[in-house]
Amino acid sequence: MKQFRKKHLKPNSVAAQLLEEIVETADDFFTLGYNPTAVLRFGLDGYKEIRNRQEERQRRAALKRLEEKKLIEDAKIADEYRGNVTEAGMQEFFRIKLSQCELLDDGFVSVVVFDVPESQRGFRKNIRELLKEIGFMQIQKSVWISPFDVCDTLMKMFGKTKRKWIRCFIAREVR
Repeated sequence: MKQFRKKHLKPNSVAAQLLEEIVETADDFFTLGYNPTAVLRFGLDGYKEIRNRQEERQRRAALKRLEEKKLIEDAKIADEYRGNVTEAGMQEFFRIKLSQCELLDDGFVSVVVFDVPESQRGFRKNIRELLKEIGFMQIQKSVWISPFDVCDTLMKMFGKTKRKWIRCFIAREVR
């Protein structure tokens, strides 16, 4: 009867080290977007540099779009330019964060209850539009539910000044 040998490499063998090196190099190809012609022409390091410049160009273009949409603005502080996030930028940031929230466990829902004064009618309308946009369902005019875990993010968004008007709970739905 023929004995079968293990087909696994020893962790610190020369063959194992060579395999690791090959995989790590191949990982660069897959990470950078494999383009054999460019790699042959410019070498792996040259190709990485080209990709880095392309990514930097894309970031500058994205920054310009953020400025055009008035989501950020430049501010000069002590001869140094810094980007500041505008109020509209913060709102957009929280919209993105809210859209990325995880589902709650089965049977649980986030409940938002608000009682905004009549003098703040526009704010109340904006709350309803936001809740609808991020997937809440209206139970009553000022009571909304969602299967997503959004309470912490919502309360950060509304800040301390609006918290007296808005409450957010995670509740177990009784069926």
